[in-house]
Amino acid sequence: MTNEKPIIISRIELLFINIVLIIVVYYCFNNLFGALNSIGIQGDIFYRLESARTYLVLAGEEFSKSTLLSQSSVFTECLAIFCIYAYIYNIIYHNKKSTAYLLPVMLYILQLMSSTGRTGYIRLIVVICIIIFIFWKDNVSWTREKDNKIIKYSLFSVAVFLVLFRLFGYIQGTSQYSTVSENFAKYIGSSIIGLDYYLNTTYVQSDIFGKETFVKIIQFLRQYGIIDIPYYTMSTGMYFRFGENISNVYTGLRRSIADFTLIGMFVSRYLLGAFYGIIIRRLQRLQTNKKPQRNRFLEIIIYGFLFYPITLTAIGDYFSTIFCTTFLYEIVYLYLINWYFIKRRGTRRKQALR
Repeated sequence: MTNEKPIIISRIELLFINIVLIIVVYYCFNNLFGALNSIGIQGDIFYRLESARTYLVLAGEEFSKSTLLSQSSVFTECLAIFCIYAYIYNIIYHNKKSTAYLLPVMLYILQLMSSTGRTGYIRLIVVICIIIFIFWKDNVSWTREKDNKIIKYSLFSVAVFLVLFRLFGYIQGTSQYSTVSENFAKYIGSSIIGLDYYLNTTYVQSDIFGKETFVKIIQFLRQYGIIDIPYYTMSTGMYFRFGENISNVYTGLRRSIADFTLIGMFVSRYLLGAFYGIIIRRLQRLQTNKKPQRNRFLEIIIYGFLFYPITLTAIGDYFSTIFCTTFLYEIVYLYLINWYFIKRRGTRRKQALR
């Protein structure tokens, strides 16, 4: 138990957060259904969510958000994650259940439904697990005392993820066409078959360094005229058949192999491991230096965002979520939230004590 006070979100602030999320959720669905109406897709909400995945994403139809809506969606994600951080912190360090803090998280889950994908749910689960695990490690001074517990909860989280992945697949029209065992086998094992298929049949070395790994960075540099590289479309890989199923999942190694060859892929994995090791040691030093846990919101959440691609390596390369401008916006919004709800109030408390 720490001498710090719990993280407090006032009723007015919580009301404001909920209102902002409700507005953003409304416009996200309005934007989605507007795109569906433009191609003649109507019906109940579940049919339209299923159609959204089929006609807008997979068929490559025009579907995008305005800059304002995109930025608002990123901002509300950061607000929802702060609320779950405050909720977990208050329980672990103060045994205080601030249940009202979970409402923004529920609204954010509705926002994720409008995205037509399921990886957003995985990201949320990963961030929640990282928050809990780091708090547990802090409580035992980063010894191995709770490692078994962390492993157990990690496996439980994987099981929850698989169940949720299946359930949300019904909403979005992908789970109806396969049994539970086929569905799980596809997402757990087909990528290994896909990688073998890619290496033996369709492997082509990229003609541009980092063409697939650093696609977001290349797009940004090209947009502002910093580099002169022709526009290209990202390849999602050819579909392949295994048994009676088809897939285009090749593990997260395919892009690195295409860009850097097999040797370069191994080097990139080593560098990634070293990078994450540095971050972990940084978090350990913060605990050793007795930096208050509530003041570590920014570092912990950024680490959660950075860790998210690792959990999906068996499926695909999601490190592009780090190498993009959206990640920079997330850091800015997290910094502002951290300043307003934590640092600013900590400064006021110190001044009051003087």
